[in-house]
Amino acid sequence: MNYKAIEILKSLTKSELSDCATFMNSAYTNPSPKVAALFSKLVVYHPEFQMDGVTEESLSKEIAPHLKYNRSSMKNLFADLAEALDAYLISINLAKKIPIKWDLLREEYFRRDLWKLMEKNIKTAEKYLQNPESFGADHFLDSSNLLVDKCNWLAVTKLKSGGNYANEFNTFLDERAMYIAGFFVKELVRQYENVLTVNRTFSPPPQKSFTEKLFEAIDFESLIKLFVREAKGSHLSATFEIHEAMFKCFSDTGDEANYFRYKKVLMKLLGILNSHDVRFHLIRLVKYCMNKIDEHGGISTFDRELFNVYKFILEKGYYKPGVAAHIPVELYRTIILQSLKLKEFGYARYIIENFRNEIPADKRDNMDLYARALLCFHSNQYDEAMENCQKVKLNHFLLKFEIKDLMLMTAYEKGLDGTMRSLLDTYRHLLRNDSTLSKKEKAKYRNFLTAVSKLYSVRNSGNISECAEIERLLENDISNKVWLIEKVKELNSAAKRKKTNRIKR
Repeated sequence: MNYKAIEILKSLTKSELSDCATFMNSAYTNPSPKVAALFSKLVVYHPEFQMDGVTEESLSKEIAPHLKYNRSSMKNLFADLAEALDAYLISINLAKKIPIKWDLLREEYFRRDLWKLMEKNIKTAEKYLQNPESFGADHFLDSSNLLVDKCNWLAVTKLKSGGNYANEFNTFLDERAMYIAGFFVKELVRQYENVLTVNRTFSPPPQKSFTEKLFEAIDFESLIKLFVREAKGSHLSATFEIHEAMFKCFSDTGDEANYFRYKKVLMKLLGILNSHDVRFHLIRLVKYCMNKIDEHGGISTFDRELFNVYKFILEKGYYKPGVAAHIPVELYRTIILQSLKLKEFGYARYIIENFRNEIPADKRDNMDLYARALLCFHSNQYDEAMENCQKVKLNHFLLKFEIKDLMLMTAYEKGLDGTMRSLLDTYRHLLRNDSTLSKKEKAKYRNFLTAVSKLYSVRNSGNISECAEIERLLENDISNKVWLIEKVKELNSAAKRKKTNRIKR
């Protein structure tokens, strides 16, 4: 059964499921007994929802045995359950957004003339918003909303005369201007970095984006420096200082000193910035290093820098996104690959052995096998590498082309001609029929497939001239470039040795 309600139920944790049961069985939050009954019948299949033999008709008979099955009615019931589950998700999300709850309360207090309660709410909210953990993007908007209510509260409860009233009112307005402009500056710096990154990665569009035009029209460097000066000594100081360093780093990537200053500022502010912001800026350091590695080609000083940033992220626990309890699969993969690139085999083994349970459960077994296969391959343990590759369930694995790449490289290293031919045919078929990859990604894997096929041909035929074709392919976007370069060098060296030996004879 392919229903939205089941997809939502799959995402719930055990504790959320228990909480949701209370929500479903309350006539206040869910007035439909049939929806509650359908929920109770479905939750027994949590979390995998392997429902072999269960049909909509059989569920209908369990929920309402006295009624004749009607498919349309059952579909409507599933839709009602999905709507109730959406309401539950909204409720648990709102419970986490404390300033929004207080903002809604102040609106009601204001409407009911409950001025003492409103004043108490304002003081509580002010104290909460001084906590660094609240300093995300919402902090600026929450603070701005609070200052609107402070202005309204002041206007209603204080006499509109004398300098004290005017000074207090102007102070609130000035603070609100700081928060509104602060939101603008912080979010636009992040937006600008994203635009610059996309334009470096892909061909820039023919016309400049609105963001680029905005940054041309405004002296953003002076603007953000103004915020750094104005916020000095306040709880916003760290936010603007780190964003000034970030802006400088990505607006002038040619000066690598900007990167190291950015990193230094981040390390200095670790105890002040909230964990979400620290993680955000660490990922920006990763992106900068990756861009520099692409620029330099081969192995550069930024490979070691990237490895050190990854180690810091892992060892300090910054690998977990704020909304999830696990390490993102792509981050886990890139840390393993970077460790192996620098031949840090011991550290790669440490990650595999200690972070397995940090991988999302539905991807854990396949990612563990993939990581072990990578480690074995780079450690020249080719039999073990192939064995781990063959255990991966490709129909459930998002990195199926990476596994095929690894199997091809392993078969080449082992000299398994029959396996090579079979893998090349399978790879071509897989690539031809795949509908998930972008054209760019397909070209990258197709280039690799062609290069490996030619490597295999050169090694068997001895026709070294084909290496020139592989070298031309290496000028394009291609997977496993470092390995291919190494194999071409080996073939060229072997051909030279063979030629030298013939001359000597």
